Amino acid sequence: MSKKIIPKSLKQEVTIKEYEEFWKKDPSSKQDEEVFRDWTKNFWNSADIAEILKEHSGLENVEFADFGCGRGLSATAFIGLLKRILINPKLKIAYTGIDGWNSADELRKTLSHLNLASINFEKALIYDTSLKPNVFDIATCFGVLHHTDRPAQTLGEIARTLKSGGFIFLHCNAEFPLLRSCNENGFRKFLSDRTGSERDKIIEDLTTLGAAIAQIKEDVVIKSNIDSLGIPSGNYKMIELLNYYIFKLYFNHRLTFDRNVHTNKDWWFPPIVDGFTKDQLIGWLKDSSMQVIYLKSPTPSSYSIVARKS
Repeated sequence: MSKKIIPKSLKQEVTIKEYEEFWKKDPSSKQDEEVFRDWTKNFWNSADIAEILKEHSGLENVEFADFGCGRGLSATAFIGLLKRILINPKLKIAYTGIDGWNSADELRKTLSHLNLASINFEKALIYDTSLKPNVFDIATCFGVLHHTDRPAQTLGEIARTLKSGGFIFLHCNAEFPLLRSCNENGFRKFLSDRTGSERDKIIEDLTTLGAAIAQIKEDVVIKSNIDSLGIPSGNYKMIELLNYYIFKLYFNHRLTFDRNVHTNKDWWFPPIVDGFTKDQLIGWLKDSSMQVIYLKSPTPSSYSIVARKS
């Protein structure tokens, strides 16, 4: 019986097109690779991952799927982490990347130094692939689930392709607090009505504002929880308070101004950017015969999750 074809929504079509045009105009750099390595360290504690994968330390052949692979920057960082954990000179990783735009050439360039057993690519919606079932030992989906309008189906499709006992490593947005949600929706709609050059200028100016705010050294002290706004008590740098709870405004002083602009475009240009609750994610995974064995919030606005297929 042939697999049912799921039509793309207009928003999903536009989101894929935005990423394709965005990365072709503004290719990845060495700084991007450094950023993704830093994010991997922040999002995944190597000791925790080693504990999860300890029974696989002797594996020689790993089938690895990267759902929403883009140019392979996340995979490069995560596979580097895996190789340090699964210390085995005979380890061979067969890589398959899946994305809605044809990033195959860029992907192979990014992964070329990893000495992988093979590099395969499928151009497909990550919730509707032609991959065979029960193939992969490890699947990743990093920073992508919140860019699809079918998150539950995406997790179901990933689970379908995993072997029994296989793992999914998932990193995605948490549900946005009130002010962030209101601002996200309004500003994204505003940008969608602008021309390309207008959007570029707005994001450049937004990054300039971020650079100025990042210079503020004094902490903002929230003495008690502001429950209605979803802001817990604590001491915050101004740029972090804005980023996580009020308005996405990224600036990292370690990067060039252009790379910070690049990161802000990456966030603001796609029309689909959602956030999820823990219960939603656990429920969707459970419905796909996946048991959550690891769940942490490495930042106030995200979850890192490992689930295993029964």
